[in-house]
Amino acid sequence: MRKTFTLLTLLLATISVGLGQNITATVTNTSPGVESPGMDSPSVTAALAIYDSATVESQHLYNGKQYYVYDSREVEHQFFLTNKWTIGSVFYDGQKFEQVPLLYDIVKGQLVARYRHGFGDVTLQNPKVRSFTMAGHDFMRVEADTGRVEGLRTGFYDQLYTGKTKVLARRIKERLPQLSETKITIEFPIKDQLYLYKDGEYRPVRSKRSVLALLPEHKRLLRRELKKQNLSFRQNREESLVAMATRYDELNQR
Repeated sequence: MRKTFTLLTLLLATISVGLGQNITATVTNTSPGVESPGMDSPSVTAALAIYDSATVESQHLYNGKQYYVYDSREVEHQFFLTNKWTIGSVFYDGQKFEQVPLLYDIVKGQLVARYRHGFGDVTLQNPKVRSFTMAGHDFMRVEADTGRVEGLRTGFYDQLYTGKTKVLARRIKERLPQLSETKITIEFPIKDQLYLYKDGEYRPVRSKRSVLALLPEHKRLLRRELKKQNLSFRQNREESLVAMATRYDELNQR
């Protein structure tokens, strides 16, 4: 709230300093033929547009706790894909925001937005995040206790394939301290979990065998599809699972 108040105060001060006497003249000067800048002048309109934008952002997007980057000196990091700010979009508190600088801390499961006016980084409130997009990945939030999604825990899931047979990934990293003779270093091993949607339920899959067990009617053709695309499930789980799910949907349309 203090940062929001400071920003709005500065904006109002800008309006006042730049236009102060003219705004007063709008009220007092009513002489015919005298043009006053008033509240419809371009300068005032632009300043108030900035004010309105800041107010909306403060109320709806930048209303979380300040985020501090931890373990920032480590070679590895706690974020999804990169520790650099990525421009994305987020559907938050009933409103969609575009062109937002984002980081996704997958150790803590927190989406972080950079405040455009330089007042710090904000942790968005998870229950208010319906979905977000960054670096070509579309994430949705799942509430496990709603009864609408079976087989998933509450959290954010990367939508890898959204056909009739869906594929999701839960992005997971662990914070793992490593002790040597001279220092402690922090590693962040990736522990992503993949899910396949079949028969109304999301089920975890860890190997090609577990996928084929869920899609038994087309085992031979699904194996052939992986071979055709030169895919190894062990080496590239995500692309292989998407290829199998896509082919499975194609076969079931015949």
